[in-house]
Amino acid sequence: DGPWVKLAEPILRPTPNGYWMKDSGTERIPDKVGDFDSHKVHDPCILYFKDKFYLYYKGQRVGENRFWGNREIMWGVAIANKPEGPYIKSAYNPISNTGHEVCVWRYKGGVALIHTVDGPEEKTVQWSPDGINFELMSTLENTPEALGLFRTDEHDKSPQEGVRRGLSHAYGGEGHWKTRWNYIKRFDLVK
Repeated sequence: DGPWVKLAEPILRPTPNGYWMKDSGTERIPDKVGDFDSHKVHDPCILYFKDKFYLYYKGQRVGENRFWGNREIMWGVAIANKPEGPYIKSAYNPISNTGHEVCVWRYKGGVALIHTVDGPEEKTVQWSPDGINFELMSTLENTPEALGLFRTDEHDKSPQEGVRRGLSHAYGGEGHWKTRWNYIKRFDLVK
């Protein structure tokens, strides 16, 4: 309900241990490869879990590699007592070796997640009792891109309840992904 106030400082920053070569031209070449989140931290998703605020985020490293044609994108989690922080990054980060957009919800006393693209665990559903150590539970097909879930208090009603509906990113038009127009659309789980 607000009122909302913009904080003076970000609540989470990249890990400052990777560096780009200063004169690398248009291609970015690392001078020093950093941690999984040394270049960017983005696509956050906050979840109130076990009386704390778990901020799940996507990390990209300075010196990112490609594996099996996929980008090297991983997830981390930072935990705080208040929504505005301070957030402490988990010592177990990265908590995944896959993932583009961050999609998490509470389920059966733990946290469930969906990895859609970018990495060896793409198109999977995983679950963790502690919100940090995830285990593969299922594989998926036809997952919406950049899905944002509509979360209800009935998340334990069934395994599908956490993903019943939401909003997702969609690409429109023809041609290269960078030139196509994009939009947001609703998705509904089809039984």
